[in-house]
Amino acid sequence: MVDIVGGTKLSEMHPHNKKLDSMFITLSCKHVFTVAALDAICELRKYYTQDEDGRWVDFAPPPKGFQQAPICPLCGCPVNSLRYGRVFKRANLDLSEQNIANSSRRSIQAVLRHFELFDAESAIKNFKMLLGRITFPDAQEQQVAKETQAPHILDTAPPLPVGVELLGDQVGSHFPLPAEAVTAWGKAAETLLLAYEQVVKVAENRPAHVQACEAAVIGLSHRYLEEFKHRREILKGGIKPHEKALDQAMRHCGLPAPFRAATRFRVEAFWITIGIRFLMIEVALGGIESVKDYSEGFKIARAVWMDFIGFLISSVEHDARNAIQLSQESQSHRQVVKTTLLLLEAQYATARHAAGVPKETVEGLRSRYRNGLTLAKRTIAETSQAYRHAMTGRQEDQEWVDKHFVQPGNGIVDKWEGLDERLSRGVFHSAISNGDNNAILEASMANTPVYSVREQFFQCPNGHVYVIAECGGSMERSRCPECGAMTSGDSQTPDRSNVIAIESKAPAKERGSQSWGQWLRSSMFSS
Repeated sequence: MVDIVGGTKLSEMHPHNKKLDSMFITLSCKHVFTVAALDAICELRKYYTQDEDGRWVDFAPPPKGFQQAPICPLCGCPVNSLRYGRVFKRANLDLSEQNIANSSRRSIQAVLRHFELFDAESAIKNFKMLLGRITFPDAQEQQVAKETQAPHILDTAPPLPVGVELLGDQVGSHFPLPAEAVTAWGKAAETLLLAYEQVVKVAENRPAHVQACEAAVIGLSHRYLEEFKHRREILKGGIKPHEKALDQAMRHCGLPAPFRAATRFRVEAFWITIGIRFLMIEVALGGIESVKDYSEGFKIARAVWMDFIGFLISSVEHDARNAIQLSQESQSHRQVVKTTLLLLEAQYATARHAAGVPKETVEGLRSRYRNGLTLAKRTIAETSQAYRHAMTGRQEDQEWVDKHFVQPGNGIVDKWEGLDERLSRGVFHSAISNGDNNAILEASMANTPVYSVREQFFQCPNGHVYVIAECGGSMERSRCPECGAMTSGDSQTPDRSNVIAIESKAPAKERGSQSWGQWLRSSMFSS
């Protein structure tokens, strides 16, 4: 049988016929098929267009979703004929995308397991004990005048989470602290620093296949742009030349859209680094404020520690902005909303911390509070409106943004309004307690799955990864929570434009199907 579709045997073929249904291809597995049969098996119509006579004449718009590599229907060996190079190259790119997303998922799960062993209260007691053994020299006062470098590092830092060295080993290089104090901090925050270092690797990960494809697309788009300029072609519909060139380059490279599966996990890695830094603030502040040392040397050291805590808060704000930009570039609208909530909390934490570090006048603080309150209200309104517009105003999306963004955002507004009242009563307290951050972090990470045994990952037509729990089959039609594209079908059948992205196995068995918000709250921010 050489024509699976038509049921034709080799003896029935005409050797001198030049049509595709009479020409043969022998695969590496030695099975023989007609060209027309293999074209159908490899779904070549997804990649090229045909004229009225059935001839392949041009590139087709790239297929959306993950594409499976073509295989021999008789033995399952890969189809590696050069005729189908565009098909299996695309499948290999998609496989690379699956692998990087899967490895990122495992890395994030490994980091979360570190927090099963972390006890904030014990870390604070340990830090207090270690600080209590240190004799802080008064001579340190001469070092305080030296301007710290860490805050300025954020101005030139790449769009990645702040390096772990700035939070651990090199704290003493940027903040004038005794070596013994830096060592004490490293021991007290050892678990957090280790977890932070691991999760930063996920956020930094830009897979080689993504970089290679981006380079190819950029090179082709530049060539097409020069061709447009040379021909002085006038584009219709208000399309700009560089947009047309980029679209044509993507089409000829066979890419439907930028790779986004790995981007999801990069953003989630940013979230975890922010959660870790809030824990670091808790440990540092708890240890410092519990030390009963009234010497001049410790007072000076305490001021430096408060500067370090301020840097931690500033780094959270800096990285939240980077995560928002990354989410916007991948058109992950829910991730934009969730990360904006973390940014709002970081901005509030910065103002609250400033109240406990007397570097501003009361009027200066009040002005800061009023500006912060106005900014928070405006950000909540603009972000929620943009989300509703992007998701075409569906009722379920409006309910989601109200519950997971507007309501916790209004809680931050209430805290801003409470700052001025505290200031009027002369209360200057910079402690950032668990209660301040729990609700925000949980709201930010709500509905972000810690993958259970019975879940399967799918990818929407725009490249966003989503999950179907329990049996892995969809019982009703729904849309991608990030971009609104149609995702699930009905009767346990996914929409045809969606494909399985990652098979979720047993690593999360011990946590069932908790959301990350529930998991982080119970293990990282337990009171």
